[in-house]
Amino acid sequence: MSVSLPSQFSDLEPFVAEWANEKRSARLARRVGASYEEIEQFYSAAQPRLADMIEYLNQFPVEDIPAEARPVLWLCLGVVECARCVEVWQAPDIEAVDAGRLQHYFE
Repeated sequence: MSVSLPSQFSDLEPFVAEWANEKRSARLARRVGASYEEIEQFYSAAQPRLADMIEYLNQFPVEDIPAEARPVLWLCLGVVECARCVEVWQAPDIEAVDAGRLQHYFE
């Protein structure tokens, strides 16, 4: 399935394939498997756009976000997933666990 962003977020398109994951387990696995440089690059690009993404998403009922808007939501959740690595630790996940072991908790 090809996932893309609405045109106003086209600058974030390079991050969609890796960071716009529908499932929390996939977002966790991506963060845990990423280098700090990858995390920081994504976070530095997407975090400043977070308010715009949230404003865009607020036009939809949370229980009925249309398919074309979901990748924006997933990127927002990816930013949240990476925030502590950048804002607190300035390092990759120092409390990393095998994301596969937690998968059944997040499905």
